[in-house]
Amino acid sequence: MCGISGIVSRHTQPALEDLLELQRSLAHRGPDASSHYCKGPVALSHNRLSIIDIDTANQPFFDKDKSLCLIANGEIYNFSDIRAHYQKHGYSFTSKNSDCEVIVPLYLEHGIDCLEKLRGMFAFSLWDAERQKLILARDRMGEKPLYFHVSQDHFVFSSELRSIASSRLVDTSVSQRQIARYFRYKYVPEPHTPFEHVQKLPAGSYLELDIATWSYEIKQYWSPWDAKPVTGNPTEEIRQSLEDAIKTCIVSDVPMGLSLSGGIDSSILACMLTEYSSKPLQIFSVGYPDAPEVDERAQAKQLADRLSQPFHDIEITDDYVVDAFEDLVFSRNDPISDISGFSYLVIMRKAHEHGVKVMFQGHGLDELCWGYPWIQDAVLINEGKWHDRRIGGFRGARKRMTAQFKGALAGIFSNDKRLKMFDLQAPVEFIDQNFTKCFGTQFLEKSGWPGMDPIEEYGERSKRVDLDVTRLIVDYYLAENGIAQGDRISMASSIEMRLPFVDYKLVETFVGLRKQARDDQLPPKHLLKESVRDLLGDEILNRPKRGFEPPVHAWYNALLNAHGEIFENGHLENHQIVRRDFVDKARKPESMSRREREVAWAALNLEMWFRSLDHSSEATVSEDQVVA
Repeated sequence: MCGISGIVSRHTQPALEDLLELQRSLAHRGPDASSHYCKGPVALSHNRLSIIDIDTANQPFFDKDKSLCLIANGEIYNFSDIRAHYQKHGYSFTSKNSDCEVIVPLYLEHGIDCLEKLRGMFAFSLWDAERQKLILARDRMGEKPLYFHVSQDHFVFSSELRSIASSRLVDTSVSQRQIARYFRYKYVPEPHTPFEHVQKLPAGSYLELDIATWSYEIKQYWSPWDAKPVTGNPTEEIRQSLEDAIKTCIVSDVPMGLSLSGGIDSSILACMLTEYSSKPLQIFSVGYPDAPEVDERAQAKQLADRLSQPFHDIEITDDYVVDAFEDLVFSRNDPISDISGFSYLVIMRKAHEHGVKVMFQGHGLDELCWGYPWIQDAVLINEGKWHDRRIGGFRGARKRMTAQFKGALAGIFSNDKRLKMFDLQAPVEFIDQNFTKCFGTQFLEKSGWPGMDPIEEYGERSKRVDLDVTRLIVDYYLAENGIAQGDRISMASSIEMRLPFVDYKLVETFVGLRKQARDDQLPPKHLLKESVRDLLGDEILNRPKRGFEPPVHAWYNALLNAHGEIFENGHLENHQIVRRDFVDKARKPESMSRREREVAWAALNLEMWFRSLDHSSEATVSEDQVVA
């Protein structure tokens, strides 16, 4: 796990100080070693967090002629078989057992099709000096990030948004349209960023930059939605794929940990990790004072004791939330306003204190297995079968629909063919109906709101609403709220996060089974539960789903009361993004409605994010060059 960055200059050699500026801003992603390569039009940097082959796997990696130069972030889980294959055929590796070095011989043999041979989480840059081309690539599910900017004279890339924004070579003009998307969805959906001229390389894609023509092309090499139907027994297929995914990703030369709740997903992970790995597993669980109804620490400890693994109890208080707010925004790197970030932050910090360098999380199964009732409701609503239900937010609350709301839905189905999902949730519904009360006129005009194209309109609809809803929740909500947020916060504590349940073969299994037979009106996670019944038992399987349920609105009040002064002469006010009267009201959150507080929290988070862009890292890196 690492941080990578680089500069390609069209006419001159990149300045070393420009590269070092990028590298300094990624020091937290790789505190164990740093190096860089500068030759001709290319300058590449690498910050290493040592996980596998700690002593001999510093980067960059080269081929024997040094015409290829590779820097990579992540883990190639199937590297052992690939290394063995090439060693058998006489290839000489420079490291003893590096996972990422296998990319070099794979590229030499297969070219860009080498991506099809890799299983893992990765983002890499490969300079092909002979062809005068730079290649950037991301893993299939986008676990490892990569941002880029291109101008007439420079191409700049980095593992993190704040890093690339720190470069003097990058135009950081803010996109009002993407800021509007942030307020609507709590994040800026891929491939966009808040900056007009900075993009995310999409998951499952690669970029090829041709120096001679100064042009680039992005191609998608994998999509979960191309998976073929799976015709086997569903519970057997799921169980086999779960076991395979977890067995594949447990290789590590450093201590490992797990974030455990009392729920099904992390419990599956705990049981399988301890079964297939002989390493101790440090287990961490979060709870809240005076909130026993949503505190699952007791259940988590019960499972940890059953598995004979060390357990760490963590409590999040209102005071901690207030004190950690600025650190959370800085750690998240991207503007994401999901309140669950405080849980990530406290767990990663505690894991770091205990020497853990690899943390496992159970993300993915809720999105793939109908774990959120509001996802199933979205299918019904889009098919006109709402059965007096109403989407009620992330807790899956279902309420009787009012006649007015039913009428609105009837209008949707008669006049609007686009997929309805996120905009049927209460927070998004509120902001769509009250945007003129929250945001400035100039901002609304520049952002195109109302009439702003929502992410539900992206891509072509299929003939299956259940597949379309799955695609939307995986490609956007899971990618940004789950995967991206988890990566940034874990790496801020120099910890590698692993997500076995977004292994691409497991994802293909779930999509393939769904293509073969619909499962959206079965009870939530029905097939998943049946596949692990013998592993977990009825006690765990029959617990009601709680998810992340802290005292959210108490936190909103505490945060707005403690930090509301940052709105004064801040970016949002000066650029008339948020109305002045709404800002004044936000500084007295007790007078706001629940939905108004949610918008105010998103505004506070964004204001702090703009401030964080000015925060410069004090970390230093070596100026010793690595030159081929």
